[in-house]
Amino acid sequence: MSRLYDYDKKQWVNVAEEDTTRLVAEGTHGFEQGIDIPVKDAKGETFYIPSDRAHEAFRDGLSFGDNKAFSASANRMSEEVIAKHYDSPMNAMELP
Repeated sequence: MSRLYDYDKKQWVNVAEEDTTRLVAEGTHGFEQGIDIPVKDAKGETFYIPSDRAHEAFRDGLSFGDNKAFSASANRMSEEVIAKHYDSPMNAMELP
């Protein structure tokens, strides 16, 4: 499932991953702003783009990457944030 904003309902909704590309390309739904999302090219290679470029990218033929790839990206980003903000032994003690 993908979590998208439904512009008609003015609320966040969960949609099947197989519908994500179509709904965003049509302009009826959108991703959270300020994040990177996984997309696949025609060869099936996954890479990341800013969420505000998804509509254009999907209209140009890219498709939404799977949530497994997205989750892996989010985990890497979390590790980077932790490393950035808790890089000293004193700060590391603040982690739960």
